[in-house]
Amino acid sequence: MADKGYVICYLRNPKTYSTIAYVEASPIARPVTRKEAEGGRFDIRDIVYDFDIRKLDRYTDLSYEEILDEVYLVCDMEEIVYLSKDVLIDISETGDGVLSLSMGRLPEPIGVVVTQEREERFEDIYYIPRRELVNAMVVGVQTGHVKPADELPMRPVFDNQLANFEYAPQRRDDIQVEEDMVMAAAIGVWNAGEDHVHHRAMADRFDHEKGTKDRTDWDPLDMGGDDA
Repeated sequence: MADKGYVICYLRNPKTYSTIAYVEASPIARPVTRKEAEGGRFDIRDIVYDFDIRKLDRYTDLSYEEILDEVYLVCDMEEIVYLSKDVLIDISETGDGVLSLSMGRLPEPIGVVVTQEREERFEDIYYIPRRELVNAMVVGVQTGHVKPADELPMRPVFDNQLANFEYAPQRRDDIQVEEDMVMAAAIGVWNAGEDHVHHRAMADRFDHEKGTKDRTDWDPLDMGGDDA
């Protein structure tokens, strides 16, 4: 069962097309050994995640405001409205001014700028190296943890883009190869993976402050507090 959703808008010029993706993260605990089961040991770091790409749609000839309205409709879908969600908007081509258009429409969206440089994070903008997106998507697909839904209408387009997804944007006859589908999904998969890394870091911090490896009383809302 999914425990968090990621809605991503790969935002481009309104005269071309933008893409909206929805990715769900579902925790999968690794098999527990008999010794661990008998000892009642559970470690948050033993959990791995599957990332299901549930939605991939293109939108053409829409204004930025209309595209952001479509993002809101995805966030408000009945089957996922109960989930905690991150909303990420790729502003690599538009600049951060477009984020102001989302005020009142979306819950605290995060701007994403894809770079060739190092990763940096500010309060509402993430600068993500392209190589990190490529690694997250390619490794996830190869290990079976990233799973595009078979019923996606744009699945053939996604599969073709994934086959050509490389560290440098590809060009043919001086025209950049389309990669909107795979980029939108990759941003969601990357951010979901980063959330898991954060949880693991919290567990490591707990171990350091408690001086123990016993995970049975780990509480993410009470880091470093006294034991009950």
